[in-house]
Amino acid sequence: MSVIKTLLLQKDNINTWLYAVILLFLIISNNFNSISIIVFIVFNLITFPRGVLLKIVSDKLILLSASIFLLYLISFLLSENKDLAMKVVERNVSFLLLPITIFSSTYNRSKLNLKRIIRIFIYIISILLLISFLIALYKNFTFNLDNNNSFFRFKSWFFTYHYIASNINISAIYLSLYGAFTASFLMLDLLGKENFKLGLSQRYKWVWLFSLVFFLFLLSARTILVSTSIIIYFFIFKHARANKKLTQFVCYSFILFLCISVIVFYNDVLRLRVLSAFQFHDDAKYFAGGLSSRGYQWTAIFNELLKGNLFFGVGIGDIYERYLIAYKSYNLDWAIKNNFNSHSMYLEILFSTGIFGVCLFLFLFIESLKIALKHKDLKYQIFLILFLIAGTTESLFSRQYGIIYFLIFNSLFYFSLKYKER
Repeated sequence: MSVIKTLLLQKDNINTWLYAVILLFLIISNNFNSISIIVFIVFNLITFPRGVLLKIVSDKLILLSASIFLLYLISFLLSENKDLAMKVVERNVSFLLLPITIFSSTYNRSKLNLKRIIRIFIYIISILLLISFLIALYKNFTFNLDNNNSFFRFKSWFFTYHYIASNINISAIYLSLYGAFTASFLMLDLLGKENFKLGLSQRYKWVWLFSLVFFLFLLSARTILVSTSIIIYFFIFKHARANKKLTQFVCYSFILFLCISVIVFYNDVLRLRVLSAFQFHDDAKYFAGGLSSRGYQWTAIFNELLKGNLFFGVGIGDIYERYLIAYKSYNLDWAIKNNFNSHSMYLEILFSTGIFGVCLFLFLFIESLKIALKHKDLKYQIFLILFLIAGTTESLFSRQYGIIYFLIFNSLFYFSLKYKER
């Protein structure tokens, strides 16, 4: 009994570091991430608070998450490819377990220090971004030596998109997503909207924020980059107007725009990705295509869905095979060659689990937004807005990077706010 009492007394601190380990291993090791999640779940089951079972079974977020997992089980039964379907079920079991576990970690007397978790996350992502950049520099330096260059030459591909993100074993989309949230949280701290106790002066925080935005440009996930830039720009504009510094704001904005334009112009990969976002028809049919190429994919996928079960979708196990059938029917060779998914979280949910799946996820998002708006929590609102916008052009729930990240932070925000007045 004494061991259990000790664990209960240290529950908040232990959980804080378990969250940090999960978020760290989510990026650098999927295998260790699975182990850390299991440890996290087991620990919170052992220290589960008594007398709150009724709240668990009646909580909307937990019920919706459990319903999503149940729908995946139904989709598993409807799928022909049971092996692939089982992998999807295993990947999404977190919808059943994590919300309940995080409820347990937040529902106690002393409460979990959410701001400490966010502070640790800010440091983790910032350090990993710096490491990825240093590795890119090393690769570029080695390339110069191997090719006997007379002077140092920067090669675009070492510092942009998937090339730089792969240095820390992640795709550019998810690293951009994490970087966007990190930059947004730092911006809120910098402008006095939140206090994450980062222990730095305002000047260093500004340098830190611009460095994070710079990394987002290098990663060049366009939807995430644009939405994050607009949010940060909007808050800084409001701050400048409130402090009567609009002239300085305009001057700094102009200088920043010129610097970004020069970087994009002289970086082949960035220039290609910026230009491709505005190309149409046949010009957009390659790996870096923008909304036009996604339009081809979405049309093909939606028409393929109309041939099958609108209510339950094509099945989580058969989704990739049906993608290929859809692409072939529209002669999208570039999509077949690159084995593209739908590049839309919403369309992927509709395609794999049908109207029932879309409704459950929409109810989940709406319930989360209701709590964020009710409590006027800016960090939660920005978290949801960025995730939902990024989901329009990326299939964020197709991998653990998106599933675990969303479930952890959404559940933490949700339960911390909903039960803070108990």
